[in-house]
Amino acid sequence: MEPKIEPRAAFHVVGLSGQVTPAQTTRIPELWSRFAPRMNEVSKRVDQRSYGLCLASSGEDAEAGCFTYVAGVEVSQIDAVPEGMIAVTVPTNTYAVFTHRGHVSQIKDTFGRALGQWLPAAHYRHVAAPSFEQYDERFNPRTSSGEIDLYLPVARD
Repeated sequence: MEPKIEPRAAFHVVGLSGQVTPAQTTRIPELWSRFAPRMNEVSKRVDQRSYGLCLASSGEDAEAGCFTYVAGVEVSQIDAVPEGMIAVTVPTNTYAVFTHRGHVSQIKDTFGRALGQWLPAAHYRHVAAPSFEQYDERFNPRTSSGEIDLYLPVARD
């Protein structure tokens, strides 16, 4: 499991968000089901890729393992956010990029191996920034299978 290490400039995402706990990851597909029919409401979309952002929570939510998940698309600028959606700017960062292959339901296993196996053995540390999934033409939303790139924000030790 060797990732690509690559820098990525800041970018903007608009989408639907929800609070998720490790025991409630079934909320993520539900969020995508609600967002998919509304994608065309988002203006200034950059391309056809979609993003699943994992944003850290704070306080008691963080202690409970909660995080905010955003199902969204990249936009060139944030100027009009559809009702019920949010805008997030993902900051410039360096990422370890892992490619998940298979059904999306197994993506947490790939994240787990990245954090539990690769990271402790690498000369990198996880940094406080959004992690995200990038869905492109290699992923089939009808079958929920294919390849998904996982971006884990890192810095050299």
